[in-house]
Amino acid sequence: MHIGWTPPPHGFFKLNINGSVRNNPGDACAGGIIRDSHGRWISSCTKKIGRTHSMVTELWGLRDGLTLARNLNIRKLLVEVDASVVANFFSTESSVHDTTHPFSAIIIDCKSLLLLFEEVHITHIHREGNHCADLLAKEGHRSHFDFVIHPHPPACIMYQLMADSWGIVYPSLCNHC
Repeated sequence: MHIGWTPPPHGFFKLNINGSVRNNPGDACAGGIIRDSHGRWISSCTKKIGRTHSMVTELWGLRDGLTLARNLNIRKLLVEVDASVVANFFSTESSVHDTTHPFSAIIIDCKSLLLLFEEVHITHIHREGNHCADLLAKEGHRSHFDFVIHPHPPACIMYQLMADSWGIVYPSLCNHC
């Protein structure tokens, strides 16, 4: 199976998020990128989170990406995250009880942000289709700032943005997909 990034349908924007943790738990950063239905870069962000583990990092990436999308007045959004457990937190079949989960504060925060959109869908994407968000998350480790909204596409993702726009696909690294 081959996997690549695909643009959202007309009228929607797509937010891809990812986290990066050096040693799990360890120094953590998150990154997110928003593109339109033509695959054009709209905005992106990176965030240093501190010492934590991967699930918290992905949730922070989701929170910051949703906030960025709302600040850009985006009303229809598709969200892709390569941590299936995080995508499952927000599915209609989710059995996560917000107040009893160890990460309830950020889960509730994300669910509150989701209500601000006209239409929003969160899905799992394989790592091979999430390269730009992965590069942004890793870039956070090199940044001198705790949080950055990029006014232009950062250099670290330029080649991957081009590959995504050309429809480049990658062989799946997942043996059971």
